[in-house]
Order: sequence, then C-alpha cells, then structure tokens
Amino acid sequence: MSKSKEKRQAERIAIRGITAWLPSNHSLLGAVANMTPYGALIVGTNFLRKKEFYRIRLDFEGAVERQSSFEIDAQVMWQEEIEGQQHTGLSLKPHPEDIRFLERLIKRFGTSPWD
Repeated sequence: MSKSKEKRQAERIAIRGITAWLPSNHSLLGAVANMTPYGALIVGTNFLRKKEFYRIRLDFEGAVERQSSFEIDAQVMWQEEIEGQQHTGLSLKPHPEDIRFLERLIKRFGTSPWD
C-alpha cells in the first residue's frame, strides 16, 4: 500500500447520520460511511460511473450552521460491489469556503471506535 493511501485511510472519520443523494434525479445513493473534507465513502445500492463528476447532496438530521443539507461536486474514484452493496469512493471538490463547513459536519457526525 502506498504511503499516500495509508495517509488518506488514517485521516478518514467514520460517519453516522448522513445520507448522499443525486439532486439531479432525486436518487438516494446511500449512507456516508466515512469522510474527510476531500473524500467520502458511500455505501448503498446505486451504481455511479468511475471517473465521472456528479453533484452530490448530503442530508443530515439537525442543523449545522442553519443547514440540513449541503451540495458538493464529487468525482467517482472507485466503486466495488461488496455483499450486494455498492461501495463508492468519492473525491470531493470543495470550494475554499466549504472546507470549514465540512470540518464542522464531520465533527458533528463523526464517530470514534468507542461510540
């Protein structure tokens, strides 16, 4: 495993309570399993094409900075079917002003192994 892949894995935070959607056709992609401000793993049932760019909407319970959803551009980096579910690795493309919001979102919905 490359050092950059090891570093990305170490930075990921497990997430509970955020779902991902395609706003273009209102399709549920699945649950956000882990996330950083620059990447996310979605576990669900919908297939997305590798290397394609999508607009993704993240929905969450309660407000973070008065928002209960957030839209961001993302590129599909990989996808694999595991036990009937699509695991999709996304590279998020935040604008500079979005990074602080994403950090707050991760802090609010992130979990530790002891939760």
